[in-house]
Amino acid sequence: MIYIQRSIFPKPPLLLCLPQQRLLVIILLRPSPLSTPSRTPLIPLANLINKIIILIEKLQKLKKMGMHSQDTAELIFEDCRVPRRNLLGEEGKGFRYLMENLQQERLVVCIGSVVIAEKMLDVTLEYARSREAFGQSISGFQHNSFKLVELATEIEIGRTFLESLIEDHIQGRDITRRVSMGKWWLAEMANRVAYHCLQIHGGYGYMEEYLICRLYRDVRPQTIVGGSTEIMKRILARMMKL
Repeated sequence: MIYIQRSIFPKPPLLLCLPQQRLLVIILLRPSPLSTPSRTPLIPLANLINKIIILIEKLQKLKKMGMHSQDTAELIFEDCRVPRRNLLGEEGKGFRYLMENLQQERLVVCIGSVVIAEKMLDVTLEYARSREAFGQSISGFQHNSFKLVELATEIEIGRTFLESLIEDHIQGRDITRRVSMGKWWLAEMANRVAYHCLQIHGGYGYMEEYLICRLYRDVRPQTIVGGSTEIMKRILARMMKL
């Protein structure tokens, strides 16, 4: 057994999505030296290693701004012992395993940003064509029509870039630089689309019965998950030797 000290886990506790729908959770951790020799095996301070283990200790469902259909909970660890048989892969390679799939994770976020932006535009076009004010549909007002054209153009550009990223990834090419660009730009684009689409809905867009209200809330974390916009720009700045 490997003794896991509470101090090695971040505070506040880890946040995990969909925990109450899962039986197993994969945790990346770095064990610290044991305080007493009675606990075995001992791990020397100079030999800190990464391990991926499967464990659930305690779950507490949290309330979020959006994505209400997706559970999010805390993982709290108290005096945990992790069986060696729960180790995934080789000792010391946990972080490497994460890095190998990090660009694919960001690509998935890119896909989500484009898809939700397209959905928001679709529901807004449908609403604008059917909603009438001053004797005509609101889609006929120049400001609204120009804004919808602008949103459609941005989404089309984003879709083209996304498909290029997917093709490169399938071909096994290194997409680190371009997917970092796509991650921040597409997520920010989706949030711009959300703002303007809700604005076109007017007061009805603020009502839960309208889909745009939910999409407006659900799109917000796209600029945060998988590496925030600021992290993506920092990565790109380093690649550009800035």
